[in-house]
Amino acid sequence: MRGPRYKKEEVLVREALRTLNERFGPVETMRFLKVVKGEAKGDIVKWHREWQNKLNKEKFFRDIFEVMGDDM
Repeated sequence: MRGPRYKKEEVLVREALRTLNERFGPVETMRFLKVVKGEAKGDIVKWHREWQNKLNKEKFFRDIFEVMGDDM
């Protein structure tokens, strides 16, 4: 009698991430992965909104495009 056949780990991870992303979208997928890894400290959406409210958008974009150089 043969045991169950399992998918290769890479295939399992790829399919699981695709399923999560399709069902919940990228933000909820990342939240889920952080919870599973034990990295979620409080409400990540609340933290992100607070960060955005304090963000100096002009400086942020200036810094980003400065790092990217003339490639854009």
